[in-house]
Amino acid sequence: MTFAPARRDYVGFTVTESADVVFDNITLHHSGGMGILGENCHNVTVKNSAVTPSGTRYISTTADATHFVNCTGEINLINNLFENQKDDATNIHGIYAMVDSIIDDKTIEVRVQHPHQFGFRFIDQGDTLELVQGPSMITYGTNQVAQVDRISKEITRVVFEDTLDKRFAVGDSVAEVRDYPTVLIKGNTIRRNRARGMLLNCRGKTVVEDNYFHSPGAAILFEGDAEFWFEQGGVSDVVIRNNTFDNSVFGVWGMLF
Repeated sequence: MTFAPARRDYVGFTVTESADVVFDNITLHHSGGMGILGENCHNVTVKNSAVTPSGTRYISTTADATHFVNCTGEINLINNLFENQKDDATNIHGIYAMVDSIIDDKTIEVRVQHPHQFGFRFIDQGDTLELVQGPSMITYGTNQVAQVDRISKEITRVVFEDTLDKRFAVGDSVAEVRDYPTVLIKGNTIRRNRARGMLLNCRGKTVVEDNYFHSPGAAILFEGDAEFWFEQGGVSDVVIRNNTFDNSVFGVWGMLF
C-alpha cells in the first residue's frame, strides 16, 4: 500500500514554449507530479532514458512519466523505460476551454476548467479555434481570433473575426486548430505503473512500434473529453505494429463506467 498527497505540483522537468528539446540518457527516480511536461513546444525528443524508482522505492513519478500539451513539430519517445509511475507513460493532447458566457455575436468568455490548466496560454490573436459541442465534441465549425483579453488565470475573453454559429452555446468548448505534431513511440518498455500505458490524442500521424506494454489499464487509449479533463483528442492517423501487449487491462484503468 502506498500513500500520496492529493496535489501533483512538483514536475521533474517543465519545458514551456521551447523548440528542439532533447532528453537523452536521463534517469528520473522521483518527482511529485509529472516526470517530463512539455507545453506549447516544437520538437521534443525523449530517448535512451528511464523513469524508474531508486533503491527500495516503490514509486517513481506520482503522475505521468511524460506529458505533452498543445505541442507541434515532432514528439519522439525512443528506447525508454517507464515504470512504477502512478499514472500513464505518456499523454499527448490539446486543451479545451468551456464557454462561460456569450457577450455578443462575435465575443465570448471561456474558462479553463481543470485546476491543472489554470494559467495555461493557448489562445492568441490570429489563431483559429474550433467550436465544439460540449458533451459530444461534435465540431460546429471554426472561427479566427481577432482579439484576446486575459481576464484571469481561468477566464479569457475572445473576439472572433466572423459571427458565431447560432448553435454555439454556454457549456460548449473551444480548442486551438494548430500544426499537430507527428508522434513516434518506438522501443519503449512500459510496466508496473498504476494506470494506462499511453493516452494518444494527437491528430498528427502517430506510429507506435516495437514497444512492450504491461499495464493495469489499457495499453493504448484514444480519448478526449470536454466535460472533466478537457483534453482535446481526435486521432485520425495511427500505425500500431510489432508491439508486445503482456496482460494489460488487468485493473480498472481505461474502462468506462
